[in-house]
Amino acid sequence: MGAYERGFRNLSLPRLRELAEFYGVPMGVLLGEADGQSRSGLRVSKVVLDLEILGNVEAAEPVVRYLKTIIIERGDFNGRMLSVRRDDIRALCAILHSTENELFDTLAEWNALLSGGPAEDEG
Repeated sequence: MGAYERGFRNLSLPRLRELAEFYGVPMGVLLGEADGQSRSGLRVSKVVLDLEILGNVEAAEPVVRYLKTIIIERGDFNGRMLSVRRDDIRALCAILHSTENELFDTLAEWNALLSGGPAEDEG
């Protein structure tokens, strides 16, 4: 398990299924979902954050630190805005101890959400 977690081995779908059966959990739980389903039932469009505004919000300091790691990884130093991915949204929720809805509400309150956000799943 440690080799999978550290990224030293790639996890195939059949192996994921075997591990889920062994641990008695849905496969989604092993992929980081709380209950094997989407945590919020939301579909998230491309999310773009305003880095300048976030840099001026004291309560956003932990978020800014995390976003700086993304910037360094990507080599994207424009300094004004940053698009974040689905996994980044999950990490930001953990950093702020919030649900996705709460995260987007907070980002909107800070006026840091340039585009994107949740949309209710259809069907």
